[in-house]
Amino acid sequence: MAGWRQAIDLFLDMMIAERDAAALTISAYGRDLTHYAEHCGAAGPDQVTRAVISTYLEGLEAEGKSAKTAARYLSAIRQFHKFCVDEGLAEDDPSRLVASPKLPRSLPKYLSEDEVGRLLEVARAQDGADGKRLLCLVEMFYATGMRVSELVSLPI
Repeated sequence: MAGWRQAIDLFLDMMIAERDAAALTISAYGRDLTHYAEHCGAAGPDQVTRAVISTYLEGLEAEGKSAKTAARYLSAIRQFHKFCVDEGLAEDDPSRLVASPKLPRSLPKYLSEDEVGRLLEVARAQDGADGKRLLCLVEMFYATGMRVSELVSLPI
C-alpha cells in the first residue's frame, strides 16, 4: 500500500495545485482512491488490470452502492490512472477500457394542475406591469413546457 499512498498523495497534490479542487473534493477523492487501493492489495498502481477494476466495480454493487456512486468511484479511478501514466508512475491506463455503470434515467419533475392553478392565481393578483409580466411568464412556462432556465433567458 506504500506505493499506493505515495501515488494517491501525488495525485491529490496535483488536484489542489493544478485544478484548484475544493477541500471536500480532495477528501472524497482520497477516500475513494484509498478504498480502491485496499481492493487492489499488493498490486501497485502500475500493475492493475482492467479485470481488477471491473471486479472492484462489481464489489461496489454487491455492497449495495448505487450505479451513480460506482460511476463517481470510476471517475476518480480514471483520473488517477491517467495521472499515473502522465507522471510516469505506470505505463498503461487500464481504466480506459472499463465501461461506465449504466445510470438510470430520471423523469423530469413537473407541477400538478393544482400547483399551476395556484401560480396563475398569484400572478393574476399582482398589479401593474410586473404583475402582467409575471402572468405572461407563468402562462408561457405552462403552455410550452420549457425549462425555467430557457424561460428566463428569452429575449425581450
